[in-house]
Parts: sequence; C-alpha cells; structure tokens
Amino acid sequence: MDAVPGPTVVVWKRKPQLNPTKLIPALVGYAQKRDAKIAVEKSNAAAAPQRRGSAMMLSGSASSASAAAAAASSNERNYAVDFLEHCISRNTKNAQPGELNISSIHSFIS
Repeated sequence: MDAVPGPTVVVWKRKPQLNPTKLIPALVGYAQKRDAKIAVEKSNAAAAPQRRGSAMMLSGSASSASAAAAAASSNERNYAVDFLEHCISRNTKNAQPGELNISSIHSFIS
C-alpha cells in the first residue's frame, strides 16, 4: 500500500471477496505516512523564507518550489479514504457516495 497506493486501491476495489477490516492496518499506516509527509513539506515550506538570506538561496524560487510541493501533497488523493468510501457505498444499498459521512471516516484514519 505504501509503495503504490493508487494501483493497490484499484486492485482492492476489484476484489469484493476481500475483508476490508483486515486491510485497516495497511490503510492507517498509509494515512499516517501520508500525513507525516505533508507535515514535513509544510514545515519545509514555512522555513524556506527564513533561509532566504543565506548564501545557498540565490532566489525565491526554492521557497516557491517548497510551497508548491507542500500544496501538491496536501491536495493529493487520500487513497485510504477513497477505498473506505468504496467499501461503504458497496455495502450500503440505498446511499450515494456523496451522502456518506466522509468526515467521520477521515477522522478515523487520521
């Protein structure tokens, strides 16, 4: 799950015989590593302007790149939530994915 989360979730979604509760440790581990990566990138983006005066910083482009990387990571799809939404919609006969309480799923994983 950690190495290639997108393709892993695609395969899992195609396997209805999988027991989602047995996959929770992998989903939680992925979510924790994803959140830690985002936190580090945000921290690096926040620290970049402070290093601006050093000889290593030739322009503001490095801080812009750090900020862009942090924004891209935080906007990256959370495949753990994606898989759990799929499981819930598959097991809930009359509910549409938009009607699910996604915040409770996300708070469980985070």
